[in-house]
Amino acid sequence: MDTTSQPADAAPCRRCAATDDAADLPRIQAGGFGATVEAYALDEDPGVRGQARLWLVSLLASRQAVEAIWAALITGKTALLSARALGPARPCALAPEGPRGWPSPIVKLRESTLAHGLIHPRSAHYAHERADFLLVPRLDPRGAEAADPLVAAQAWAALTAQHFRFLNWRVDTPLHPAWATWLWTRAVDRGEAVELDSYGLAAYRCMPNVAALTADVQVGIRAGELPVPLVGADNVGMVVPREYPIRRDAA
Repeated sequence: MDTTSQPADAAPCRRCAATDDAADLPRIQAGGFGATVEAYALDEDPGVRGQARLWLVSLLASRQAVEAIWAALITGKTALLSARALGPARPCALAPEGPRGWPSPIVKLRESTLAHGLIHPRSAHYAHERADFLLVPRLDPRGAEAADPLVAAQAWAALTAQHFRFLNWRVDTPLHPAWATWLWTRAVDRGEAVELDSYGLAAYRCMPNVAALTADVQVGIRAGELPVPLVGADNVGMVVPREYPIRRDAA
């Protein structure tokens, strides 16, 4: 298995509010109101042809507008999302996470008549109990800052480390931080980490197959792709998978 975490193709930088014309930012309409969109992440809804599932959206508008859009979305109504202010609109609805799967997102901005709403599922939280999760890297590997190769390398390293933390919290399979790049590449290759169509940030829907993950880890260790750390004075606090005891040479 290839262990590189970066994609082979040189994809263009992702659009974001920091570099776009303020008059041409995405827009969303729902509940009789509209709002400027600073970021979103979505995919095609397999159950409704021509409609998208909205996994995350960051809104900026009056408090009344943000509350109305939030109320429409959380009750299952369809919104219209345009990638540009005057561009064609795309119907979308919140991904089916259930009412309790979406925490209240509205924050009043200080010294402003505007309110900000970050609508995201609880599955994007680190300590959520479900095995599947939404991964939103702190630094977008395809963002404008990542045009610098050094920043891009740091972004991909941070992404694989964040994926490891989320995965390690959710599965019983013994894992080690040193395997983060391998685990990320494996998830992408197996279709267990899928990049969403997004603006302003990167977002990945991660759906680990625990049985397949356990089997692949065992194969990786036997093949020498996943070195098992030695327990010693220099490795205090390092986790050694209990299924794979370390053999020590006789003194």
